[in-house]
Amino acid sequence: MGRAGRHTRRMTLPRAVLSLLVGLLLVGGLAGGAQGWEIEREWQKEIAPGVTYRLIRYRLDTGLAAVHVITIDPYSNYEIRPVLPAGGLGSLEPVGKMAERAGAIAAINGTFFDPTQSKLPVGFLRIDYRTVFGQHLDRALLGIDPFGGVHFERTLPQITLYFEEAERELRVSRINYRRGWGDVVAYTRDFGPRTGTNRWGFELILSPAPTREPRGRNGSLSHYVVSGVAAGNAPIPEDGLVISVHMSREKELGWLRELRLGTEVTVETNLPKGWDTFPHVIGAGPLLLSAGKIVLDPRRENFHWRMNLPHARTAVARTARGKILMVVVSQDPGRELRGVTWWQLALLLRDSLGAVDALGLDGGSSSTMWIKGEYVNPLGGVRPRRVANALVVVPREYPF
Repeated sequence: MGRAGRHTRRMTLPRAVLSLLVGLLLVGGLAGGAQGWEIEREWQKEIAPGVTYRLIRYRLDTGLAAVHVITIDPYSNYEIRPVLPAGGLGSLEPVGKMAERAGAIAAINGTFFDPTQSKLPVGFLRIDYRTVFGQHLDRALLGIDPFGGVHFERTLPQITLYFEEAERELRVSRINYRRGWGDVVAYTRDFGPRTGTNRWGFELILSPAPTREPRGRNGSLSHYVVSGVAAGNAPIPEDGLVISVHMSREKELGWLRELRLGTEVTVETNLPKGWDTFPHVIGAGPLLLSAGKIVLDPRRENFHWRMNLPHARTAVARTARGKILMVVVSQDPGRELRGVTWWQLALLLRDSLGAVDALGLDGGSSSTMWIKGEYVNPLGGVRPRRVANALVVVPREYPF
């Protein structure tokens, strides 16, 4: 007993020290502060009226950092929007290919994604008022309003179905994701013509309500009617939904099978207040700045502490005057460019670039900036990484 106690004490100290070091790293203490920075070199050019590109070379306490910045004036005739690869959801493509197809003048990489198996995004993605993808993740969101303004929140988007006739409601686990144990998944045509599920469950087919808009610019509510029930691999109606229930939820949700055809269903997405009419919402993270304060909390947003080591980074930010900043930090050891931590990125965005709100996007080898046919950040001699989506700078649909 005594030996076990002494052995336990010897093991506890290193773990405690390790926990302390990890905690410090998460808040930037060991990752190197950007407080000691100076600009070594700065170069700027105009991409289009109201849209500029800057390359800033900083000397930080931890080494050199090359920061690429696209600035979009709020009164320019350009805006940002997310785009998918040519193959749609579940496919990958270089940023430049997506940008060219969208008629963009510039672009950066978008959300995190699974590069190996599903190739699906990570988080939440809404494009042109359509919820394209969704997971149960409480992370930062970038919202783009109908006028091209950007907004930042940390929240957990959820979709709930209301069956007024049955006086029931149902919360969806995921959107356009492979169904797993205990899941209730909503599938749209963005996933494909069928759900691709097995028979270990059942599926409720919802078609657009004939007298109402199934989805559009009038908020987060969509209206459908029950049009069928299937055992698996159900066809997905155009502008409709399929709700796929795993067999482990059969006892709890068997009442769905008993709904009569034509039963009305209201679907609600709980986006942040005021975001109901936003055409685009992108889930990424972590949230870096809010109202001029650093609010970095990787643990809360379920990011591993190793992700806060110096890396190439991508971010979107807003200044107090409403300018949009699209930022990529290069990492190229051959040029002594180590990248930055999230903490360093937040400080540079706020203290040097004038940002008041910001969030991170996918980084590392995904970090890419493309301008008029060229990749401007060094990619270490390798081909541009194929990614699941991109943020592009395109002419406004309705110019000023």
